[in-house]
Amino acid sequence: SGKYINAPLQWWCAQRNYLVGLEQLPKHYPKADFYFLADVDTLVFRESLAALMSLLHHEVLGPSEDVYMGHGYDLSGNGIGKIVMSGGGVLLRGRTLRKLGATGMLRWCMEESLRGSWCWHHLDWAIAECLLKINVTAQGHPAFQQNSCHMHGDAGAVSCHPAKRRKVQKELLKVHRQRFDLGKLRLSASWARPCMGYDWRY
Repeated sequence: SGKYINAPLQWWCAQRNYLVGLEQLPKHYPKADFYFLADVDTLVFRESLAALMSLLHHEVLGPSEDVYMGHGYDLSGNGIGKIVMSGGGVLLRGRTLRKLGATGMLRWCMEESLRGSWCWHHLDWAIAECLLKINVTAQGHPAFQQNSCHMHGDAGAVSCHPAKRRKVQKELLKVHRQRFDLGKLRLSASWARPCMGYDWRY
């Protein structure tokens, strides 16, 4: 779509084979409480991510609730629905991804991406469409940022994009660690919970 029509073949290869890689996660880590998906230029603030997962697991989620969360975008006008943009990081609950595999739907989605009607879909579209097949919808959270790392100094920032240069990554991580120690006490269950009134614009 748009500027991506003429994207390099390597980029399209990554889009079409992403679900193949996703299928491997539960095989290698079958008991994980959560799976975190990121692009190569996604910067992840591990202290905040650990706090988020702990709060979700122990204080927010019921045993049967699903999680598919990150920087959301509404593509309903294009027939896709609400998605989480992968550059900003994607948080999946372990049971959610394992359920997707156990139902056989992940395998079906893989075929659609490789050889079917989804072959021109971006990887974050395909994830959203596939999860929707098992009635799991995207949930937005401002701790995940697709288009900027300006929030790197906030203890509540979990991940951001793009951060392409290693030197810049190290500088942003250093600042975040310093600020996290000062602000971690305000990270609560209400912060961890997906936003009900999320702004689904890009």
